[in-house]
Amino acid sequence: MFYDNSGQMKNWGIEISGSYLLNKFQARFNVEYQKLISAENYTASEKKIHNIPEWSGNFNGVYNFTKNFSVIGHLNFFSKQESLEMKFGEPDVEIELPARATVDAGVSYKLNPVTLKFNMNNILNTTYDQGGASIAPIRQRGRWFMFSVKYNIF
Repeated sequence: MFYDNSGQMKNWGIEISGSYLLNKFQARFNVEYQKLISAENYTASEKKIHNIPEWSGNFNGVYNFTKNFSVIGHLNFFSKQESLEMKFGEPDVEIELPARATVDAGVSYKLNPVTLKFNMNNILNTTYDQGGASIAPIRQRGRWFMFSVKYNIF
């Protein structure tokens, strides 16, 4: 008896990243593209890998108003992606998850040795599902907030 718990996949892609610094402003970005060549015993169809977008990217920006006070911004995007929806006793159904972008923003204030940070994630309250290692895509959070306190010992 032979058991194979993993298939084979060939793909190609490219990733571009960069950063920029000018006085009080810092920016970082990355964009990636990937395309399926072939797949055997792997969750893929035609030329798309299930739950993996062909295009994705991030942009992060920070503006330091003072030595202690910063404003932070983040944009994240994914192109549409194919996913599977599995129901017990029924054939798997291939579905398309739409492209999406989320925007986050925050502020940071340093009171040495303490740093206070407040973030608002998914500011536009974008509704989207994320595929992955589950039987169906999972609905992701809408707008949410996080407050953190960091204490530097050294």
